[in-house]
Amino acid sequence: RRVHGGAGFGNLPPSKKSTDRQYLDIIDGRRDKDIVVFAFRTHAHKYGVVISGWLVDDKGFWHKIAHISPQLEQTFYPTRSKMEIFKDDVIAARCAYDNYSGHVVSIGPTTEDEMCNLYLMYYTLDGKPMSQSMHFSTQESWEKTLGNVPIKVEEKSKYLTENEQRIVNMALREKAKNMQGK
Repeated sequence: RRVHGGAGFGNLPPSKKSTDRQYLDIIDGRRDKDIVVFAFRTHAHKYGVVISGWLVDDKGFWHKIAHISPQLEQTFYPTRSKMEIFKDDVIAARCAYDNYSGHVVSIGPTTEDEMCNLYLMYYTLDGKPMSQSMHFSTQESWEKTLGNVPIKVEEKSKYLTENEQRIVNMALREKAKNMQGK
C-alpha cells in the first residue's frame, strides 16, 4: 500500500498482515549544479524498515545510491563508490514501513509521527556552492512521475535481504540490552 501524503504530512494505516508494507516515494529534480555523492544517512522512526535512494540518469537507468534500515545507527555511511549526479538527473528515494501499532500513524515532525529522510553528503564538481540546496519533494509515485520502474528496483526498495535483516535484528537486540542497563 502506498502512504497517502508527503514527506511532511499524511498517515500510515495499520498493517493487517505481513504483506501490507506501506511506502512513501520522494523525488528530487531541482539542482543547479552537478554533484558527486560519497555518503548517505537515513532517518525514520520506529516503523521505518528500509530507505533506499536511487539515481535515475538521463537515459532512464536506475543506479543505487543508498539502501539501509533506518533502525541502524544514525550516521553517514559511504556509498559503494563516488557517484556523479548531473543537474538534470533525478534522485528518487523510497521509505518502506511496517505499522503494527493497530492505529494510524501520522507522517510529521514529532517523535510520535513517522518520517522519511534521506541525507546525501556531496561536493559540487566545480567546487562552488549550490545556489539552492537539494530538497526532496513528494510525488504521487515513482511510476506516475518517472514511468517504468525496473522490477529489481521495485523489490529492492521495499525489502531488506535476509543478511541485512539479520544485521538489523542484532543491532536492535544490542540497543535494547544497552537500554536495560541504564
